[in-house]
Amino acid sequence: MKGDGSMSNFRILERPHREIANLFYQGSGKILYGQGVAATPRYGGGTAAATSDQKRGSYANALSITNSKWFAGWALETRRGVSGGQWVDVIIPGRPGMPSVFDALCLSNVTQGDRLNVLCNGPGAGRLWLPSGAKAGFPGPGCVEALETNNSVVVAQSSDGDGSAYITSDKNKLYDSESNIFDDVSVGDQVFLHGIEQDGTNSVTAAASSVRTVTAVDTSNNLVTLDEEVTDGGTMNCHYTIVSGNPTIRVRAVHGPYNGCVAAIFPNGVGSASETTTFTAMQSGKMYLLGGGDPSTGNVQASIAQANPGDRIGAEMVGAVAGMSNDYELRPATEGYDLQGAQTFHAAVFDADGESFTADFESHRWIVKDASSGVIENT
Repeated sequence: MKGDGSMSNFRILERPHREIANLFYQGSGKILYGQGVAATPRYGGGTAAATSDQKRGSYANALSITNSKWFAGWALETRRGVSGGQWVDVIIPGRPGMPSVFDALCLSNVTQGDRLNVLCNGPGAGRLWLPSGAKAGFPGPGCVEALETNNSVVVAQSSDGDGSAYITSDKNKLYDSESNIFDDVSVGDQVFLHGIEQDGTNSVTAAASSVRTVTAVDTSNNLVTLDEEVTDGGTMNCHYTIVSGNPTIRVRAVHGPYNGCVAAIFPNGVGSASETTTFTAMQSGKMYLLGGGDPSTGNVQASIAQANPGDRIGAEMVGAVAGMSNDYELRPATEGYDLQGAQTFHAAVFDADGESFTADFESHRWIVKDASSGVIENT
C-alpha cells in the first residue's frame, strides 16, 4: 500500500457512506433487511415525557400512522422475531451534505433519480411505495432518491381506483379487469393489500393487514387466489401490489423536516358512510386516499391535528369511481388559511382522481400552499 494513503482513499470511494445506530426494537415480529422502522419517542414506550433518561432515543418500533413522524431508519440485516424485542443495527438518514446510501425494501418500479417514500401503514409498512400514476411525498426522514433503475420490482399493481380491482365474494380471490394483468404472477409471490372497501354489509378480516401469498393464478379469468380469506364476503374494491420475494433497490436518503413518510388510506365504511364516519390522518407527511368506494350517505372525515412549525401535510386522491356521491374529507382541528384562494381553510374534500393539496404549519395554523381546483372549502 502506498504511503500517501491512496489505497485508503480508494476504499472509501468503493464503499457507500452510511451512518448506523444500534436501537432496541420493541416489536416481536420479524425484521427484514432494508425495512424502515420508527423511533419510540418515550424511553421504553412508558417513561413519562418529563422524565430525563439517557436511554431516551434508543428505542424503535414498527411504523404506523400514529408514529410516522418519528421515522428512525432502515434495518441493516434480517432478524427473526423475538418475544420482548431485540437490538438491531439501523441505517439512519445521515447528515445534510453526506446522506446515507443503502438498500431499501421496495414496492415500486423505479428509474434512477426518482424519489420515493416509506409507507407507514398496512402490510407494506416499512417499504418504499408509490401508487401507479401518483406523485411522490415530501423530503425528510423516510424519503429517498433511487440510485438505480429497476423495472422488475412489481409483478402486478392496481392502476386505478374505479372499481376494476376487487376481492371477490369467494373472500380469498383477487380480480382485476385489466387485460393480462396477472400474466407474470407466480405461485409464492407476495400480495400487499393497501386498502379494501368496507361497504357497511361486509368487512375486512385481520388477515388483510398481513402480507398474503399467491397460491393459484387463473390468467384466463384475471384471478389470483390468496393463502387466506381477507373479507367475510361480498365484492370489495381494493388496491394492491404484488412482488416476488423481498426486492430492494439502492437509494440515497433525502434530507428535510420529519415529513418523509406516506400512508395508504381507504376509509372504513365507504359504501354506506355517514358524516360521523371517520378515519385517522397522519401527523405529518403525505396521504394517498385510495379511490374505489363511494360514500353513499355522507362524507367520510378525518381531523388534521395541530402541529409544529416545519410540519407539512398533504393528500392525493388515487383513482375514484365515476360520479362519487360524497367525498373523502380532511378538516384541520383549528381552521387554517388558504393562500391560493385567500380564504379560510375549513376542509379539503376529494372525489376525483389526482386531486391533491399541501399545507404547512405556520403561525399556529395550517396554511394551504397548493391545491387542486375545488378541493379547499372555506365554510
